[in-house]
Amino acid sequence: MYFSTRKTKGNVKLRRQAGHILAKYRHNAGLSQRDLAAKLKFKHYTFVSQVEGGACRLPPDLYAAWSKAVGISAHELVTAVFPLYDPMTAKFLRDS
Repeated sequence: MYFSTRKTKGNVKLRRQAGHILAKYRHNAGLSQRDLAAKLKFKHYTFVSQVEGGACRLPPDLYAAWSKAVGISAHELVTAVFPLYDPMTAKFLRDS
């Protein structure tokens, strides 16, 4: 189970921070939201917009494809966003 899917002030703020990081990776790759959506074979670019805006989180099953599309390693992407999406588990992993 993930940290929380409810829209509380705390987790929305964390999702927005993760979205900002994902947007930075996309910008660094020289991609628009539409470009990234096309690389990921999404019908609509709005999912990229929602993830980057913090309305939802990037599903773990897309970590590899998303990182490849923006030209970074999956490890870099997960290291950057996982602690924001699931801070309790990230803390557990860090402390153990």
